[in-house]
Formats: sequence, C-alpha cells, structure tokens
Amino acid sequence: MNPESGDGRAVRRVRSRQRIINAAVHLATVQGIIPTAEKVAELAGVTTRTVFRHFRDMETLRREIVADLQAQADALRVSHDPTRDWREQLNELVLRRATTFEHYTRHIAWAEAMRLHSPAVAADIQAFRQRLRNSIRVHLPEDLVAKSDALAELEVVMSWEVLLRLRRDQKLSVERATGVVQSLVDA
Repeated sequence: MNPESGDGRAVRRVRSRQRIINAAVHLATVQGIIPTAEKVAELAGVTTRTVFRHFRDMETLRREIVADLQAQADALRVSHDPTRDWREQLNELVLRRATTFEHYTRHIAWAEAMRLHSPAVAADIQAFRQRLRNSIRVHLPEDLVAKSDALAELEVVMSWEVLLRLRRDQKLSVERATGVVQSLVDA
C-alpha cells in the first residue's frame, strides 16, 4: 500500500521515528545531556513505548543516528576521474564536505558526544572517519601519499572540526569558511 494513501499509519510511523531521532540529537547537542527514553519521548511528543517500538534500546537509537551519518558520507564522495587534475577534484570534495557538514553539524556533534558513552558508537564513528579519509586518499597521487604526510594533513584540514571552528569560533560564513579550507588544501 502507498504510505500516502489509506489511513496514513505508515506516514505517521516515519514521522514519529524522525521526531524521535531529532529529539535525541536535540537533547545531546542543544541541551548537552545524555538522552533517556523518557526525555526523548517527551520532546518528540510520543510515549516511551513508541520510542521502543522504533528502537530496541537506546544503543540502537544511537547507532541509527550514526548510520544516518555514514549514509551521508556517501554524498561526500567525488568519483575519481583520472582525466581531471587531482587538485580540482579535491576542491570539489571540499565544497561537498562543507555543505554536508553544515547540514549535519548537530548530528555529528551528537555522535561525538555519544561515543564517550558507547563503544558501538565509538566504533561506528571510527568507521565514518575512515570513509572520510578514503574519500580523500582516492584523489591523491600515490607518490604524494607515499612520500609525505599529505593524507593526514588533508584529513585534518578538511575535517568537520576545522569547519566548525571557522564557523562558530571565528564566525565566518559558510562560503568564507569553505574558502579558508580550500586555501589550505591548495597550499
């Protein structure tokens, strides 16, 4: 059955699930607390039972949010094209990362906070970071990776943490922060 037709139960289920995820992220990132099922349910406007209908336990909810981040990492990928200059492709990757990181800042911050409380989330975050690292590696000439710390340097410069500091601490616009990162990558 089409979720848009009938009694709308499927639509309500999807919306309810998303409200639960958003509530958990809000509690962790805006209020700075470890979300409990009761607090998530209250903020999401659902019952605690509904939280556990969607998620087996709070660890499952945490991992679901990280899984969503990992899916977004796919959007960061720029297919390697050997006919194009690798520097040009890295700059395209910087633009994609800046856009994605800006959109998912709260989720990333939440996952970073939760990794201290969950070995499973910590492992998921490590896998996420490895995917980001690999998205850089594919664009670098092998001789550059082999002879220097270029990959490690680029990974730091192109990280969410650098963009976050430029945006929040230095109060730069998305465009200016992205430009700073592109200048660092070019250097």
